[in-house]
Amino acid sequence: MDDIKVLSEEITLVCPLSQKLIDDAVKGEACTHLACFDKSSFENLQQKKCPVCAAPVNILQPSLNMQRVLEHVKHHSLDLRKVDSKFIVGGVPLQFLEACQDTEK
Repeated sequence: MDDIKVLSEEITLVCPLSQKLIDDAVKGEACTHLACFDKSSFENLQQKKCPVCAAPVNILQPSLNMQRVLEHVKHHSLDLRKVDSKFIVGGVPLQFLEACQDTEK
């Protein structure tokens, strides 16, 4: 059977906990998805599981790539709530940036 590869994924910029635009993008250390949530919302609600995939979260991992997307959206006053994983940041597609996760650790 052939492997299935996701070529594009819609990613929300809204925190699943606060329902507000993410300010400080993080995800759990074991999370493999691109979606993030807001650090302060997670800490204020004293969550123990990822609100995206329900995996246990012991350490919050910052998503520098998603943070770049959010800064771009805010800087250009874009009214975006979701982006495609093909979103371009500084000439580089988000999906490529996320594939280079060793730069975030």
